[in-house]
Amino acid sequence: MLILHCCGQLKLVELSLTQLGINYVKNGQSFQVVLRHIVKKHQSVCQFVKSLEKLFNFPWFVELVGCTLMFCFQGYNVLKLLHADGSGVFQIGFIIFSTFGILIQFLLNCWAGECLISQSSKIGYAFYTSQWYTLRPSDARSLMMMGFQKTRPLTLTTWKFSVLSIRLFLRVMKTSLSYLSVLLVMTDF
Repeated sequence: MLILHCCGQLKLVELSLTQLGINYVKNGQSFQVVLRHIVKKHQSVCQFVKSLEKLFNFPWFVELVGCTLMFCFQGYNVLKLLHADGSGVFQIGFIIFSTFGILIQFLLNCWAGECLISQSSKIGYAFYTSQWYTLRPSDARSLMMMGFQKTRPLTLTTWKFSVLSIRLFLRVMKTSLSYLSVLLVMTDF
């Protein structure tokens, strides 16, 4: 929820940048005052995301490794129970539902990381949609500094191992399935 809140705050910064050329003329404020307010807001959101990164990067790494191993070994257990004569639906159902719950938790973390990457990248493009060409050259240069943010979007990592994103989730699923197939080949299923 904190990550999605940061995405909302980044969306507000994006909207402020988009309407920058219009707003400061209407309100009679100087361009530098309005831009300074937007930059401070952006910096505070970036600082908060960095704090979240420091706080949660190790638990996300443990979840990444645990999710991969759990999916692999639970799949093996399900296949082993299917080939056993005395397996019950309850045993298989419990394994499937517990694995599904862990996968959903990891998917939600990856989705939130993807939203953060996407929203922070949009800030870099927001000044293109503003009316920067109507500003004085010195004001336009100041606005371009915000545009450089698109080269480094905010990310959440798993202990500096990988970036939380949908691509990571799909990679974990693919890796887990390949490990499962290796286990099946090794046990002659």
